[in-house]
Amino acid sequence: MRRSAVLLIWVALMFVSVPASAQKAAAVNFKFDFDNVITCSRPINLNNKEGSGHGSGVLHSDGTASFDLSLATSQIHFDQRLGGGPSPAPFGTTRLNVVNRNQLRAVWSFPNNDIVMNFKVGPGSCQASGASHLRGGAREHNTVILGQLAYCSQLRITRISCTAF
Repeated sequence: MRRSAVLLIWVALMFVSVPASAQKAAAVNFKFDFDNVITCSRPINLNNKEGSGHGSGVLHSDGTASFDLSLATSQIHFDQRLGGGPSPAPFGTTRLNVVNRNQLRAVWSFPNNDIVMNFKVGPGSCQASGASHLRGGAREHNTVILGQLAYCSQLRITRISCTAF
């Protein structure tokens, strides 16, 4: 009996002595940047205008994530917990889907399209892709230009890269 009590105390002490850093959920931080090309008719006329953006994010092993996107005229914050829904954003909504423990998908939904960025992140590695997908029946992409909803015949992400740290 005494032997099992000593063993039980020893096991309890082992759990208490685990460093706090090992007790916390692991997280992978990443940063990204991208280039795009747009052709828009409203609110201003732009023809094959090149632009860029950047941002950062963190993916936790417990299924939570956050993501910040910076464009020339807009800053958008995405935050997600398991089971969370879309959040309000300029001219639409955003959602951040934790696909699995090392993948997430950020979606900015406009009236005519979804701008989708996919990230696969791990310690020391990051892969990214992005595109704008028109909704059924829509002919023009939406985005934000100078704080206004823009209508564009072309919205293309031409390059996207990311780095995990």
